[in-house]
Amino acid sequence: MQLDNLKLGWCKVGPAGAQALTELLMYNQTLSALDLRGNAFGNDGVIVLGRGLRAMVSLSAGGVLRAVFELVHYKLR
Repeated sequence: MQLDNLKLGWCKVGPAGAQALTELLMYNQTLSALDLRGNAFGNDGVIVLGRGLRAMVSLSAGGVLRAVFELVHYKLR
């Protein structure tokens, strides 16, 4: 089974969950959509997720931009 769409918006994912998601992102080759809106990653979690997104080469450019926008939007709140 391949993971191609991950919707975790508003799931109360915190910093520890951000670390787990980063590990998933770094090794996933099929993910094309990622929704992380409304979570409580904290500053450290956002930084870690950014590293995972950078490492992920299989996300489409639009998917990466959407995910990064959501992280930046969270950071600015």
